[in-house]
Amino acid sequence: MKNLIPFCFCVLFVSNAYALNLTGYRFTDSYRFAVIDDTLSEKYNSQYVINSSYAFVNSPFYETNILTNKISRTLIDYHQIMTIGGTYYLSEKAALSVNSAYLSNQAYGKDYQGFTDTEVRARFRFYKEGAHALAFSPYITVPTGKSENFTTTESTGLGLSLIGDMKIEKVLLLASLGYYTAKDNKISAVDYSELVTTTLGISWDFTENWMFNFEAIRNFTAASDQGQDDGDYYLTTKYSGFQTTALYLGGGIAGVNSPYNENYTLMAGIKLFGGP
Repeated sequence: MKNLIPFCFCVLFVSNAYALNLTGYRFTDSYRFAVIDDTLSEKYNSQYVINSSYAFVNSPFYETNILTNKISRTLIDYHQIMTIGGTYYLSEKAALSVNSAYLSNQAYGKDYQGFTDTEVRARFRFYKEGAHALAFSPYITVPTGKSENFTTTESTGLGLSLIGDMKIEKVLLLASLGYYTAKDNKISAVDYSELVTTTLGISWDFTENWMFNFEAIRNFTAASDQGQDDGDYYLTTKYSGFQTTALYLGGGIAGVNSPYNENYTLMAGIKLFGGP
């Protein structure tokens, strides 16, 4: 969820200087989860994973009335996102991934299509003892999107996350804490040039082939006190009844109260993996 107060909306059109990546949605190579990264404590029985997904995101950017806390103007009506990514497992403890997306959206009443910023990410699991695992994940984002429809930071971004998980019988618990910086990732009062990033995941083995997941993403602005923190909360399911394919379905929402409940996401994805 992203929003602007009315004053900032006026400043935006006067200056017309912005570079803010509001793509938000990403599809990962995680063994269990759809949108958050894992520790590699579990992985597909393959040297590689190719993943792709489609997502529809409603009202990802809007102006709110500060008196009523209602949406007064939608700045981006929707995103339609097709993601594509690949991961190569360097070992049982290390992986390298590249992810990008092609996005169609409507910003300020105009239609746009094009690629978003590209992410290159590594993961290294440095600890595993019994049911517990820890990994760190450095990553870089390359500005391959467009500023006109808010799909780029127009600057190279650098991030680092610490991820931990714990398996308790049929339930896996995961959490992460990280930091991300991209110096030009801001517009008026919305300043995402420095973010403290967090994720939370709960995965339940319902049957041998079905998993149900709760996935939460929450980012806190470190460079601004304008109350522009954002989050998304997903319910997803994974079906793994095929030998070399895993299927995902899910939906997410920015919050249960207005206006956050108008910013929702629907997604479907596939992960393909070969032999060892």
